[in-house]
Amino acid sequence: MKKLTDVIKEMVSSHYPSRPASIREIREWEKRAGISLPDDIRLLYQMSNGCRFFRADDSPYTIVGLEKLGSTRRVMYSSGNPSLGPDSIFAFIRIFDGDFIGLDVQETVNQKYRFLDAFCETFFSEWRNPKVISNSLAELLQLIMHSSGDYFWLKSRARL
Repeated sequence: MKKLTDVIKEMVSSHYPSRPASIREIREWEKRAGISLPDDIRLLYQMSNGCRFFRADDSPYTIVGLEKLGSTRRVMYSSGNPSLGPDSIFAFIRIFDGDFIGLDVQETVNQKYRFLDAFCETFFSEWRNPKVISNSLAELLQLIMHSSGDYFWLKSRARL
């Protein structure tokens, strides 16, 4: 597997990145959110504060910039109701149809954070046992970049 910095450089050179976030912007977001971003996520935002994949408009995948990064329950459902999911799962990558790939900053596997299928219609009832898409940011970005815009984690491999 490629190193994360190489994967992010490939993303930045081949897709539609936003400007990098400053250390100050990252720290301000962390203070507002009450968490420290994982090192790999911090590196991503330092290299690109969001990114649209494949197309500049109507992108099938968009990494959410820090200014819009929030918990899935607040972003997807505009609710603070804890039954709709914990504050530790963030709506990290917006999918073309309005669903998200969630970043779970609470659950770790070998110091890596889980990336989850945050399907709007069912996430509120499935967040306790979600479908894990990846446990690595480098792997997730590579899967997206090689997906041709498909839902690569679903058996149907539907096109976005």
